[in-house]
Amino acid sequence: IPLVELSAARIDEQLSAREDALAPKTLNNIRAWVHGLFARAIERDVWNGANPAVRVPVRAVPQRAPSTLKPEEVRVVLDNVPDEWRGVFATAVYTGMRRGEIVALQKRDVDLEEGTLVVTRSWMADTTKGRRVRVLPIHAELKPYLAEAMARSPSHLVFSRPDGAMHSTHINLANLLRSALNRAQLVDGWVLKCRRKGCTHSEASATPDVKPCPKCRFKLWPSPLSRKVRFHDLRHTTATLLLKAGYSLAIVQRVLGHRDPNLTANTY
Repeated sequence: IPLVELSAARIDEQLSAREDALAPKTLNNIRAWVHGLFARAIERDVWNGANPAVRVPVRAVPQRAPSTLKPEEVRVVLDNVPDEWRGVFATAVYTGMRRGEIVALQKRDVDLEEGTLVVTRSWMADTTKGRRVRVLPIHAELKPYLAEAMARSPSHLVFSRPDGAMHSTHINLANLLRSALNRAQLVDGWVLKCRRKGCTHSEASATPDVKPCPKCRFKLWPSPLSRKVRFHDLRHTTATLLLKAGYSLAIVQRVLGHRDPNLTANTY
């Protein structure tokens, strides 16, 4: 589509044509990308017209209940996370920090003797999503994870890549979390599948017990039905565990760094 013909209606038409294949959030991300592209072009005087994405309606994204870990599941899940990532997941659970905040955490931000850490940046930015600096207490169970991570990191970052650089924004921590849950057998159930070539028998099961196929007598092998969980759900876990431990909503709001207490109350 020539740029001069790229109107709000044309953009909306393109997005609507993909509604069956893409989620509403993905469509909104594409809309936001187009909006940002034209915004930068206008700033640099390479586009003299209006931003066509401004008038494109935002798709409604259905909310789903977060999947949180129970208190007795936290230790089990951490034990099943790969060693090099265990500190990242422990920090997420015990502090409620966002992924970008954890990745950008620097050694100078952590005071193990005082038992505090400062959240002041996210990814490459010098500010967090909420543009607020937070000072968080370090739980006693989190200290050894942080100490090990800082000793392992060759750079100023607490959680760095082996070469000392910051992790990419494309790291898929959700897959690591689901794999840890699968290894811990904290799943939504199992599917028993026949391994004999040509036999397509499968059946749902509440346990991973191996048994013979009713059709060909070959063994049925279990495949886990993973929980629909995101890395961000560990932040929900932090809020839930704090509230269950008797901490006030105001304290949880400060820990999570929310400006609006309604966000803490209604979402978390």
